[in-house]
Amino acid sequence: MNDTWDLSILYKGFDDPAFTGDMAALDAAIRSMNDLAAQAAALPHADLVHRYVDNQLQLTTLISKLFIFCSLRTSANTADNQANSLSDQISAKISGCAAADASLRHTLAAFDDLDAIIDADPALAEYRYLLRNIRRDSKYLLSDKEEELFARMNISGASAWESLRDNLTSSVKVEYNGGVTNLSAIRNLAYDPDPAVRKSAYEAELACYDKIKDSVAFALNSIKLQVINECQVRGYASPLDKALYQSRMKRETLEALLGAMDEYMPKFWQYLRAKAKALGYENGLPWYELFAPMGKSDKKYTTQDAKDYLLNIFGGFDSQLHDMVERAFDEAWIDFYPRDGKVGGAFDCGVPSARQSRVLTNFDGAFGDIVTLGQQLHIGFLTEVIVTLGKGEGAVTYTIGGLCSAMVGPGMAVAIGRALEAPPLVLYSLIPVGFATNFMGGAGGPLAVLFVAILAAEIGKAVSKETKIDILVTPAVTILVGVALAKWIAPPIGTAASAFGIIIDNATKLQPFWMGIAVSVLVGIALTLPISSAAICSVLGLTGLAGGAAVAGCCAQMVGFAVMSFKENRWGGLVSQGLGTSMLQMPNIVRNPRVWIAPTLASAITGPIATCVFHLEMNGAPINSGMGTCGLCGLIGVWTGWVSPSEEAIAKGAVAMSPTGFDWLGLILVAIVLPAILAPLINMVCRRLGWVKDGDLKLD
Repeated sequence: MNDTWDLSILYKGFDDPAFTGDMAALDAAIRSMNDLAAQAAALPHADLVHRYVDNQLQLTTLISKLFIFCSLRTSANTADNQANSLSDQISAKISGCAAADASLRHTLAAFDDLDAIIDADPALAEYRYLLRNIRRDSKYLLSDKEEELFARMNISGASAWESLRDNLTSSVKVEYNGGVTNLSAIRNLAYDPDPAVRKSAYEAELACYDKIKDSVAFALNSIKLQVINECQVRGYASPLDKALYQSRMKRETLEALLGAMDEYMPKFWQYLRAKAKALGYENGLPWYELFAPMGKSDKKYTTQDAKDYLLNIFGGFDSQLHDMVERAFDEAWIDFYPRDGKVGGAFDCGVPSARQSRVLTNFDGAFGDIVTLGQQLHIGFLTEVIVTLGKGEGAVTYTIGGLCSAMVGPGMAVAIGRALEAPPLVLYSLIPVGFATNFMGGAGGPLAVLFVAILAAEIGKAVSKETKIDILVTPAVTILVGVALAKWIAPPIGTAASAFGIIIDNATKLQPFWMGIAVSVLVGIALTLPISSAAICSVLGLTGLAGGAAVAGCCAQMVGFAVMSFKENRWGGLVSQGLGTSMLQMPNIVRNPRVWIAPTLASAITGPIATCVFHLEMNGAPINSGMGTCGLCGLIGVWTGWVSPSEEAIAKGAVAMSPTGFDWLGLILVAIVLPAILAPLINMVCRRLGWVKDGDLKLD
């Protein structure tokens, strides 16, 4: 097992022909950006958008790879002058197209038809966030020349001061116990079991800062001064305003986070007082004892111990995570030990071009070091590419989430074919048809799959077993017809569905009461009918207030039927309907439609309560709007929308937030409590009127 990481997956060194080749390619991409800016006025809008996206993709790919290599080199050794110099060279090259990039962003932001261009072309769908943010951020863009000037000044400004600060703090010598060591090693002694060691190490750390305090303070002041000046020039109210804007965070969210910290700070003080008492301190806990270990343990762990422990832990959680951790140790993804010139702390750096990560730690044998390693490796797993299709520049990669999304279309197409009793050759041929249709349909992909899969399946069935070469004819006809239909009808369906979803979203914002009723009732009904409410919401991109109303309607149906039929179906019915689906009641609805009154009226009540009282928004994946309490997906979607809005929600202006007690109260009331109360009460009235009788809600 190597102690240091292997960076050859990027480049073997700065003299590697691949490195020099990418530096030349970067020059070419920058020239292409400048040429595009010069030609912009003469190009059709759609062509300009496409060329800008292509050029940005090429630039960011090259810049990412080159900068990551230089950054990892300097993180391992801040005195690597060649890496520092080349980082500056790359920055200087990039600044050469800053004016062109600013000009193109100004041009794109002014396009009235930008949204229409994006919606009309499925190939631009994954760049929707980038392109719409260009318009959003344009108000802070300066003139072309000013942007170029800022880019060039940064090389010798903030970036240079940051490099100086990192170099000073990583290379400072610490005098300790008659010898000299580095800052990372001395900081690790804060976890030593001997209190005398912890105190002396802390004092040695403070003493070493005297050598560099003036230089570090000057560097920090210079960094902050540039930030302040740039904010003033660009029009930000303050550096905080800039940070919040770029993080897509509301000030209220930040204040809520800080308020939560203040609220629970007494708990932390209580812990510190208890720790001080346990360690024998009467007047509070000294700073150098903040990380003091509790209990007796002198065990020192090796990197092999760390590997064995993490493989055991992660192996019980997920086999792919286990394999990724094993690769990290075996293939030298990790730089373990502290040394002179190495930066402190720990981080995980994704390497997209290699579909791997590189992890830096300052491992000293403590159990906490193993925990740190586990945290960083888990970060890498979340973004690790697990499937690669094709080779070279044309390769397509998928993460876990990306792969699941890609398989939605094939899964739907096969399910539709199975329902139509398609023979095996037709059924299997629908897999590529579903993939192509869902991809070309964009936001309306699932709806397009419904139409295309039905047509392709029926045509495939018509030719199946009609020739002696059925094994060739049936798949060829099914696939060719299906893909042709997808190319013809999927894009307009996607555009129409997206437009209709936007109409619903805007209408709900303008008329939250009436639209709250309409969306809640209709989506709730769709959930109970033998059709997919989740697919409908996904197709329409239903998020925001409309998504919240949809969640309310689905929950009213599921929780309502589950609770009001408890007498007939007991606990099995409560779980199967409340966490499964209210669709189980369809046979009973067919026999007596009046059993549907109670949950439907309940949804008509909870819908506007969600939109008007609690302003409940579902900003997770749109599919969750149509799920209700099915696997708690609707509730989880609301929560994920709070902390990490989906791409669809962000495109409509959603931002991350910290939910308040009022938000949680609204979600619980709308999703669970109110349906559980309202539906049985309304159903009781229906029973007294003789509309519903005992046994009408009994599940078969």
